[in-house]
Amino acid sequence: MQDRADRARHTLGESGGRVLRGLHCSWSLDGVRPLPRWRADGLVHRPRGNVADPCFRGAHGLRQHTRKTCSGWQCDEGSHGHRDRLRMAHRPDPERRMIAPPLFPWRLILASASPRRRQLLQGLDLPVEITSVDVDETPPQGMPDDQVAEHLARKKAEAWTGTLAYDQVLVTADTTVLLDDASCTHLLNKPVDAADARRMLALLAGRTHRVITGVCLRTRSTTHSFADIAHVTFRALTAEEIGYYVERYSPVDKAGSYGVQDWIGYTAVTRLEGSFYTVMGLPMHLVYEALRELPVPAN
Repeated sequence: MQDRADRARHTLGESGGRVLRGLHCSWSLDGVRPLPRWRADGLVHRPRGNVADPCFRGAHGLRQHTRKTCSGWQCDEGSHGHRDRLRMAHRPDPERRMIAPPLFPWRLILASASPRRRQLLQGLDLPVEITSVDVDETPPQGMPDDQVAEHLARKKAEAWTGTLAYDQVLVTADTTVLLDDASCTHLLNKPVDAADARRMLALLAGRTHRVITGVCLRTRSTTHSFADIAHVTFRALTAEEIGYYVERYSPVDKAGSYGVQDWIGYTAVTRLEGSFYTVMGLPMHLVYEALRELPVPAN
């Protein structure tokens, strides 16, 4: 017995403690029997079983497989397996976590086929339903170019024929790109084909343009519209770069033939004054403020 105690001191050190694969346990001096208290992740536990048993239940009742080595018993779960399982035993159930209710009582209906607007609107943490509406996007003759986006957003809201519940808000939007020349202003809407997209990007290259996004919020009793402007500057673009972007990203569904969240936004936009999300398709700060100002729905 004295020889076994000496071997235990040599193996375990004078402190009588040993860390086995992430689990710190105290041993008796004979090197066989565990002391009544174990330490795992800073917490003190009593072992539930005999550590000398090759398959025992330790702290938290988790089943652990051990094997005997020349220096004592070791866990076969891997360097962090036991420790991770102990942490998982204390991890709160996600389904039981408290979830804060939405700040607004509104349910949103987005009348747009744009995945970008859908993604942005979902960022408000409100229920979002997707629908569609088709209108002629030709602006009225003589209308100032900087009013076209808001006009079309309102036109889309008025053209939607669905029925709104008392707590629903219809959201419509339109984006236009304006390039100011000395002689005139170019209104750049969606290109008709790839050649038209390359033409628009060649006009925008190396210059600053305006992006205007108009938004309309319609409830069962009110309609409110607004617009926001951002200024975007492009560096000079080569014909090869323009061709690469048009061929790879096919921006024929975007005003001005580009998406600021795409490759061209990463590589060509040198300056942006205003909201990034206005350029992307929805001025989210104004949408949020407008929803906050809506009267509380009454059933």
